[in-house]
Amino acid sequence: DTEVADRLDISNFPVKKKRHELEIEAYKRPTPGITPEIASAFGVVSDAELASQLDVSVSYIRKARIKASQQ
Repeated sequence: DTEVADRLDISNFPVKKKRHELEIEAYKRPTPGITPEIASAFGVVSDAELASQLDVSVSYIRKARIKASQQ
């Protein structure tokens, strides 16, 4: 939505509204699975650094770290 809105020089809201009207799912960028190697870096490497290395958001890493610690 953000990229389309930027290209059209409008806010995200009308893009999101139209996408919903047309029943088009929002794009979700593929994210890497948490491998044992990545999981072993939790607590050793900062969430921000790991996110940067994997090209994902810090919140994705934080959620994965919390989920891994609960298992």
